[in-house]
Amino acid sequence: MNRRMPVLIVLAASLALLCCAWQVADTFAAEKSRGHAVPASLLPRELKNVDVKDHFIPAGTKAVGVIQSVIAHVVVARRDLGQAYYAADGDRLFEQDVVFTLKDSKCRIKLANDDIITVGDNSRLAVNEMTGDRKTPEKKSVLELARGKAMFYAIRLLNHKSATMNVVSPTAVTGVRGTKFGIEVTVTNETAAAAQPILLADASADWGRHLILAQAAPLPGVTTVVHGFEGTVVVTSTVDGRTQTVGAGQTLSTTPQGIGALIPTPPQVSQSFQSATNVPPPQGAGGAGGTSGGQTGGQSQGTAGGTGTTTATTTTSTETSPPLVDTSSVTQTQSTSQTEQAATQTDPVTDPKTNASGGHTGYFAGILTNLSKAGIQDVYVSRNRYDGDSSVWGRGLLSALDYLRVEGGGKFGNPTLKWAELFGATKSSGPLTVPVSSTIMGTYTDGYGGQYLEWGYATIPSFAVGTENYAVDNRAYYIFGQSTTSADLMSLTGTAIYSGDAFGTYWTSSGGVNMSGSFSCDVNFATKAVSGFNLGVSGSNVSAGISGASGTIGSDAHFQLTGGTWSLNGTTPANTNAGGSLYGPSGSYIGGPWGMSTNDAAAAGIYKGIKSGGPY
Repeated sequence: MNRRMPVLIVLAASLALLCCAWQVADTFAAEKSRGHAVPASLLPRELKNVDVKDHFIPAGTKAVGVIQSVIAHVVVARRDLGQAYYAADGDRLFEQDVVFTLKDSKCRIKLANDDIITVGDNSRLAVNEMTGDRKTPEKKSVLELARGKAMFYAIRLLNHKSATMNVVSPTAVTGVRGTKFGIEVTVTNETAAAAQPILLADASADWGRHLILAQAAPLPGVTTVVHGFEGTVVVTSTVDGRTQTVGAGQTLSTTPQGIGALIPTPPQVSQSFQSATNVPPPQGAGGAGGTSGGQTGGQSQGTAGGTGTTTATTTTSTETSPPLVDTSSVTQTQSTSQTEQAATQTDPVTDPKTNASGGHTGYFAGILTNLSKAGIQDVYVSRNRYDGDSSVWGRGLLSALDYLRVEGGGKFGNPTLKWAELFGATKSSGPLTVPVSSTIMGTYTDGYGGQYLEWGYATIPSFAVGTENYAVDNRAYYIFGQSTTSADLMSLTGTAIYSGDAFGTYWTSSGGVNMSGSFSCDVNFATKAVSGFNLGVSGSNVSAGISGASGTIGSDAHFQLTGGTWSLNGTTPANTNAGGSLYGPSGSYIGGPWGMSTNDAAAAGIYKGIKSGGPY
């Protein structure tokens, strides 16, 4: 008789017993109530009409990992939501399983290939595909985060020649090869988010080129924010196809408008995210991670309401030490020095808050859209006159501490957004290099090639501050010119009337309503007083106006307007600001910015004009 036969018989019997043990564990878990059920009203919308069982339900697909730790209420469902159950520590996960965390709940997942995911509350995570283990040269994980927060640990062991993890969200595909990163998907349109899940049209290894979403367009109101903690991740927008690499201490957002700007992660954002996704490993997991890889099948399934009863503990693992880079015992208290150093930077350029003089000085006014909330963030208006070839500040109406700083790039020829401060300067963008798209509307010249005044409009594409994305997607307006010198201003006497054109934008979520109209004012050069300042602009069913405002012209030819009656589409705005300067020799021209807002409406623009009978 072949000597190997008894050994083979023993091995076969062992495997049979092990399989029986799994089945017994699954059956036991399926029969034992856990006491985890919650009222249907607390379930996410997708599960409102699903009979969520209070016991483990095995699937017919491949087992891919285990839920190591459950905090509060977590639901596991099949891809079609035909079956669902309340999860417990030790439950096996299967390919195409979808994990739902409810309010104030979290969970920790370890895949059979050693990748680890910790999921924050109110999240939806699907395990679409998992291949490989500790002994295979290649491994791969394909996951889908439809909403919520999750931290991902893509583990690559020394024997892995290739180790990849791809995470798909409605607006981005994130791919990594050995790193730690976090993703947050914010959904402002819950009805859309609860629709059909995202499906992969191509899950090939070359994800950056071929991995695409089967749906025709991203869901409205969805923002994906990627935080780098260790190593690098590559993020591709499913909207515009652009790709960006995110390193440790960096954050990137993608929205239905496309990919945003790469920014340093503010320390408070890093700490908040890590706290929200912190789920410690189960006791006894150790550095080897306990139930991963070959141990998955021998893990206790359905611990009968947390009693810790183990129904199948036999394993064939030959590990003698934890894998070299296994992070299963990480408690996520890390905040890298690179993250902190980058996030605590302050704007290196300081607003002088004085009025610049020269041949290209002026102002801008615009409205900042919060893309993540699909609403108005604030109106930003220059309070001082700045050198248009250098930095120009627009300060918020809600808080003068907030600002957008744009570098003109020389004659405003290559303007770039360089910094943003929001929420009373409690949130900073960090260094930005967001190109500003600008268009000249007109100029005043002396007829000999000299230019006394130039005006136009501009827009700024998406950029991120913290976990939210912003843009100036309604027209902002600028005006620059040759400021009237102090000597010229002092030489002027008598009174004059100025009049001309006014322009503005009434904010809408679809890009704004462009408005136009006129303005006029009186100037007394003896008292350096501006009075009777009237401005009116209108567009399709909207309007804005100023009546009877006044101001005092300083020796630098700048003035700030106060008083008067302001109107924003028939209502009195709560927040207002307007100012301007005299321009050209003998103060022949005038121009400046204006802005106004209420809780749910805003308008901003400029005005420009000529002295009556002028220029001189």
